[in-house]
Amino acid sequence: MKSDPYVRPLAVSRLFLATVALALCGCGGQRPGTQLALGPVSYDKAFVTARDVMAQYFTLDEVDPHAGLITSRPRFIEAGGFSVSDRPPARQLAELTLRPDGQYVAARLTVAVQRQGSEAHRAFRARQEDYSGMSDRTPGDLEGATTRRQNELWETYRYDRMLEHTILRDLARLLSPVEDPAPK
Repeated sequence: MKSDPYVRPLAVSRLFLATVALALCGCGGQRPGTQLALGPVSYDKAFVTARDVMAQYFTLDEVDPHAGLITSRPRFIEAGGFSVSDRPPARQLAELTLRPDGQYVAARLTVAVQRQGSEAHRAFRARQEDYSGMSDRTPGDLEGATTRRQNELWETYRYDRMLEHTILRDLARLLSPVEDPAPK
């Protein structure tokens, strides 16, 4: 019995669309990020390809194949605001996790967009913790012997879903087998 050469690509595209629909509607759980099933591929090949794809978009910080984790270093971006003085520095941090799921490999990518808080915010937050109105904490208690860079305050205010989808689409495209469009 001869099989139809268009059945398999149609099933794979339906699976891809269903996964994207679940990720877009937020039905995949409470965790941030975008999840995608990468099709029937070996975990090792998926991890190596994922590392290469992530390196095209970010400078990699941690690559751990045993944990299935790839994290990026901060990438500074242009922040949005009403005027130049309203724009605090902004950055993106990416985290990609891969895990085997039967014959498939599941990928979850989170691209957090963070903005830099201010020293005033930290001081205000510390003052709110003090119920007596008089702080008994010294500067050493607040910051200790740390550097200015260690005391930076970054807060996540959104996730870049478009970039998550772009990176995962590139990864899925590289891992999908090349189909011959003309049957022989």
